[in-house]
Amino acid sequence: MASLVGPVGHVGADSAGYTLSCVLTQTHFTIPGTVSTGTLPGTVTPGKSFSLTNVGLSVTLPTTPLFKAAHTRTISGTYTTTVSASGASPASQVQTLTVPLTHIGTPAPGTKLVANGSPVAFTAGVSAGTASVLTGTSGTLILTVVGIGAVHLTCTNPATVIASTTVNAPKTSVTAVIPNSGPLAGGESVTVFGTFLTGATAVDFGSTPGTTVTVKTSHELTAVSPPGAAGAVDVTVTTPISTSALTPADRYTYTNGPIILSVTPSQGPLAGGTLVRLTGLQLTGATGVAFGNVPAVSFAQISGTEITAVSPAAGNPGAVDVIVTNAEGPSIAGLQDQFTYTSPGYWEVARDGGIFSFGGAPFLGSMGGKQLNQPVVGLAGTPTGGGYWEVASDGGVFAFGDAAFYGSMGGKSLNKPIVGLAPTPTGAGYWEVASDGGIFAFGDAAFYGSMGGRRLSAPIVQLVAAPTGLGYWEIGADGTVYAFGHAGHYGGMGGKSLNKPIVAAAATGTFNGNWEVAADGGLFSFGDAGYYGSMGGQALNEPVVGMAATIDDGGYWFVASDGGVFSFGDAIFSGSMGGLPLNAPVVGIATA
Repeated sequence: MASLVGPVGHVGADSAGYTLSCVLTQTHFTIPGTVSTGTLPGTVTPGKSFSLTNVGLSVTLPTTPLFKAAHTRTISGTYTTTVSASGASPASQVQTLTVPLTHIGTPAPGTKLVANGSPVAFTAGVSAGTASVLTGTSGTLILTVVGIGAVHLTCTNPATVIASTTVNAPKTSVTAVIPNSGPLAGGESVTVFGTFLTGATAVDFGSTPGTTVTVKTSHELTAVSPPGAAGAVDVTVTTPISTSALTPADRYTYTNGPIILSVTPSQGPLAGGTLVRLTGLQLTGATGVAFGNVPAVSFAQISGTEITAVSPAAGNPGAVDVIVTNAEGPSIAGLQDQFTYTSPGYWEVARDGGIFSFGGAPFLGSMGGKQLNQPVVGLAGTPTGGGYWEVASDGGVFAFGDAAFYGSMGGKSLNKPIVGLAPTPTGAGYWEVASDGGIFAFGDAAFYGSMGGRRLSAPIVQLVAAPTGLGYWEIGADGTVYAFGHAGHYGGMGGKSLNKPIVAAAATGTFNGNWEVAADGGLFSFGDAGYYGSMGGQALNEPVVGMAATIDDGGYWFVASDGGVFSFGDAIFSGSMGGLPLNAPVVGIATA
């Protein structure tokens, strides 16, 4: 039987872990052992992941004929048990601890075996209270003695709370308001993003209530702006939980000046020359259009709600606000008016972390030739084109150039391997996605939901983030698209016949369309995504493993596992690893 040693229900990351004394039994002998259960952080955020750390098992071999006979030999093994949780999910998960290869001393009694496990990850519930982690009712230790065989032992103990933590009270918050400006007369549909918006009873623009409040998800709602005086106000949301605190992200400006609602396309080359369509309100009498601080090459007034402009050249990649000016003044900068300058070129990444640069994409370092716990599975570039992240199947993230490290799932328990990473538009955060649809958010990346723990028709193969950072798509190997946050659904190959599985996807700059590519190079376009050709039905030396779209949505590249690159539409071929020796297969492509 197992008995608990020490107090129950302790909270705090800095305290010693609990231990369970456990008798491991076999037909002819018993082994006293100790299961160390680790600790949890003192408090956790509702809906966020947390980990039970320092899980381990320690046993001392007994004086028995079996182990006496095994002296001078080596022994290894595994200890498997179930760890469950209340106030968090998943409700239970199997934890396996590994006994490393250990030399049995002479005499055998006294040889100590120590097995350590990986951190066990859980996701806190969305209600304030206690999240507890419990041991399972039994565990199995299998020891293999070289030259003798396997010994099976069981440890039986009552389910016991081994650690607990406090889930902070959830707070309603506003993280973005789109559009962030509107006419004095009001009447504009405004989308509010945030956390814990479910059950919103009021959306106030300053002290004036908005109308027609529609809650779409716990992270998104819409409301119609009331009339207001010129100037900025805070948009606050009241729910049964709380009223959102005031932050710069919730500002909404009433203005008589121009209002930009969309920029299409939202990306273009550093050389400039991109014809951009601006839609909005109160655009009549425009006297100037600027991309950041640089005037447009030219612009044309189409109507009071539409202007076309030609982007000027830019010195550095990155996002700028497109500002329209008329007699009333300049438009208010916001997420909806941004245009991103990107440098031409692309990177290929191999399974061993090797990076290969082509065109204007700079080489900024790689994991090639370095030790990896698990293979690299994906690559993503920063918004500036001056850096990139590599992500491994164990969730490890490796940052190069101006890409910063904001955390990872490396070294933490995963139900399924990581298959991709997508950055936020600021480059100050990113999401990791696992093949079971689990999403892990870091930096300024917000969690909008996931398919983790839900039934999937096929494993997830990629994550595609919205250009605003306010939502994302998970893409299944059967082409099914799962939308979260501010992400529409424009179609996918889910439920349709495929010759080969989907391996990658990309979104248009408007996020109103998407492409999917299969391993045989077949290309499928949806929404406002154009079809520019594919490798479907053509001979390939190796299967396609990734794709990337051009900045103006007028083309795309495929990359195969041998490094071959195939360009379509206005995508320019700048070279590839096709036909060249590789230490490991290529697994992805990203544009600079």
